[in-house]
Parts: sequence; structure tokens; C-alpha cells
Amino acid sequence: MNNTSMSGSIAQYKNVEYWQAHPSVYIVCKDGVKRYDIFSAFETDVYSDVYRRSLRTAEDREAFLA
Repeated sequence: MNNTSMSGSIAQYKNVEYWQAHPSVYIVCKDGVKRYDIFSAFETDVYSDVYRRSLRTAEDREAFLA
């Protein structure tokens, strides 16, 4: 959203103090409220490997997270 009401606070995760005060995010969807604990945050562009969806094995996932 242009007024940053939807995800405007995400950029604040660059500051460790903000993360310590807000270690989780909550997403409201038709199935209820989902809680996600933040373990990593960084800026990237739309062509980054972050958007890769085919992590087929546990080893692929571990290598990606490393």
C-alpha cells in the first residue's frame, strides 16, 4: 500500500532494537491469524535467489539458509 500501512514497518527490522521489541509478525487471512517469528531480515532485489521456490531437499534448504 502506498501509505505503508500494510508493510511499512518491515524496513525497521534493519535495527536490532526493533527486532528485539517485535520478534514476530502476524498475518491476518481468511483462515485466521498466522504468526511468523523473524529469524533473518535483509534487503534484496526482485531477481534474488530469495524468491526461488524449488528447494527440493533438506540439503538444498540448509545451503540456501546458510
